[in-house]
Amino acid sequence: MTSTRPTWAEVSRSRLIQNHDALRRLAGRDTELLCVVKANAYGHGLAECARAFEANGARWFGVTCVEEGVALRRELPEASILVMSAIWSGEAEAVLEHDLTPVVWEARHLTLLEGAAKKLRAAPGDCPVHLEIDTGMSRQGVQGKDLEPLLERFAKSSPLRLQAVMTHFHTPGNADLRAGQMREFVTAAGTILGHGLFPEILSAGSSAGALELDAELVRTADRMGAQL
Repeated sequence: MTSTRPTWAEVSRSRLIQNHDALRRLAGRDTELLCVVKANAYGHGLAECARAFEANGARWFGVTCVEEGVALRRELPEASILVMSAIWSGEAEAVLEHDLTPVVWEARHLTLLEGAAKKLRAAPGDCPVHLEIDTGMSRQGVQGKDLEPLLERFAKSSPLRLQAVMTHFHTPGNADLRAGQMREFVTAAGTILGHGLFPEILSAGSSAGALELDAELVRTADRMGAQL
């Protein structure tokens, strides 16, 4: 049955941009913001919101899945698009063909990408990935005890390139809980350094976290030569 109720939602583009500008000021010049536009920009219009952010200087966009990433690529040919919920069997080829960047945390993810890269004859380092560390969210990510075997997959001859290391804070507004997760993340970063890997980006924050950027993360980024 078609709804006959006169209901709609209006999104103010100017206020959306004001929020984006405010978060950029809070995060600082050395911090890149990921504009999360997953689930059709939370129902507000993927294409419309993403185009507004890109026009305002945004470069990174987060989507849920490869299908969303492909749809966004049609709208933003030059953007960096992060697939935040990893990949499934049969999706790795689309990741490479549409220049998407997947979040990974299991050997299976790496195997799928390596297989697709071999088919497409990708050169070493052609496939950037963001490795997620589970620091307590317990939703996705590799735990510290399982990290080292994954790191061994990033050999110089591999098509995979560790572009970023990331985590999710389960309670970003709680400084004490966030600090505990940050310690786990910094420990993982040390393990990665110990394997001679130097990711370009460290990602460990959210809109709430931008209000109080953790000094330990800044120091770790400096050590790794990475961008926040």
